Amino acid sequence: MTVTIRPLSASFGAEAVGVSLAKPVSRSDFDAIYATFLAHCLIVFCDQSDLTVEQHLSFGGRFGRLETNLKAEKTLEGHPEILVLTNVKKDGVEIGTPLGGQFWHMVLIAKYFP
Repeated sequence: MTVTIRPLSASFGAEAVGVSLAKPVSRSDFDAIYATFLAHCLIVFCDQSDLTVEQHLSFGGRFGRLETNLKAEKTLEGHPEILVLTNVKKDGVEIGTPLGGQFWHMVLIAKYFP
């Protein structure tokens, strides 16, 4: 598989096309994805519905050590590295955070240097 990079704008964001994160990503494809991350600061991977939690964590870990989220009650059960971004409620209780834009990009520097 060969990944194609499609910029979303002139200055921010890109889409990685032609890659399934549910399958092993070659070193050359990952290098292209990583270079895109450095250049565009955001990468969108569409149509990844067959991605397991383990595959998600494995791919994310290729960028570096995964952080656990400070809002543990809003993470995926058993996987504190995955913040659940949703407005879905179960029995009237939010199962994640509907305020993802306020929390998904938390600066975690205070975790190491309070």
